[in-house]
Amino acid sequence: MTLPIAVKGKTTLEEGFQALVKGEVMEGGNEYKCEKCDGPNGQYQKRAFKRTCLEEVPDHLVLNLKRFDFDMTQNIRFKINDTFEFPRKIDMSAYRIEQFFEPKVPTPEDCFELVG
Repeated sequence: MTLPIAVKGKTTLEEGFQALVKGEVMEGGNEYKCEKCDGPNGQYQKRAFKRTCLEEVPDHLVLNLKRFDFDMTQNIRFKINDTFEFPRKIDMSAYRIEQFFEPKVPTPEDCFELVG
């Protein structure tokens, strides 16, 4: 499994994971297009909430650091050179789906040793 981690405006891997599971509201031009819903041309745009969390933590996890961005005003792609720190180990149990449905129920640790 590969997870995309945004580094822009973040200083640590934990902040990147928090942004990933925090999610975003999809509205306006970014609304969810439901092909099964009734609407013009058989589609209906609907406000939705998008979040990434783990149902199961795999044995191996690849983190894709999103270090490039696009400047719409200058029409150029650029690299983000901000400092981004990550620990030697990280507990992934805080990013499991159970934490969002039952946050008071303790989950066992699921630690990864980071290499690379």
